[in-house]
Amino acid sequence: MHDSHGGRAATSNGGRATRSTLPELLLVRGSWHGLFAVAAGLARPHFYEDCTPQAAAWAQARLRPQSQAVLQATDTRAAWREVPSTYIVASEDRVLPEPMQRAFAALAGTVLDRPGGHSPMLARPARLAAALAGIAARADLG
Repeated sequence: MHDSHGGRAATSNGGRATRSTLPELLLVRGSWHGLFAVAAGLARPHFYEDCTPQAAAWAQARLRPQSQAVLQATDTRAAWREVPSTYIVASEDRVLPEPMQRAFAALAGTVLDRPGGHSPMLARPARLAAALAGIAARADLG
């Protein structure tokens, strides 16, 4: 959730998410010191909005608190700087709005646009697998 991309924290790129979506999703408790979690009831409508109820329940049951450092981390090395990369923009993502995704995508060599929300691996696994297979088939490994 809210990973850094290419040495830039997800929250540093301006988009609507910085001031609206991200804070309402995060629930920080004093006993967790330095961790954050998705607030109760908000995972399904934001992360799994286009998943089946079964897939959403399965994924939500596996969410765990994580370090707040991922929101501010700066990578000293990012593979996309040396290795050809592709960014898949999820046009209906409720966590990372399209303008924020486009900022990340600008760092990639190739951009693919796909319909769907934040969790295409659960909502549209065959479609995502086909997109990844296409990316791999076009990769210059030499």
